[in-house]
Amino acid sequence: MKAVSSVGQAGLALVVIAHNECRIFIHGLMPGSKPLLVEPPIHSGKKKYENVRDGQSHRGHDEDKFTHEYLESIAHQLHDAKKILVLPHGTGKSNGFGALSEHLKKHHPTLKRG
Repeated sequence: MKAVSSVGQAGLALVVIAHNECRIFIHGLMPGSKPLLVEPPIHSGKKKYENVRDGQSHRGHDEDKFTHEYLESIAHQLHDAKKILVLPHGTGKSNGFGALSEHLKKHHPTLKRG
């Protein structure tokens, strides 16, 4: 298997996105290469889960995981990429690909090419 070169050489960025973290491989996929880790900001206003009797709405199920700040911090890391390959996790409200794609189309149209 041929290794993917870095953004500086080939221009490919691999983005593995989930609601709790995003790993961006811009320095290649060689064994031992480390991705950039982007985590969403922590919002302190939510009640923390403390008891089994607390409803799902108190465990963060009702909030938008892909906030503008989170998606913007991901987009900032992709500014030199010529091609972006996104590996999402989830569907519906948890669809990281859909959230990132819409954000790039709206706020960074030069990154959203395909």
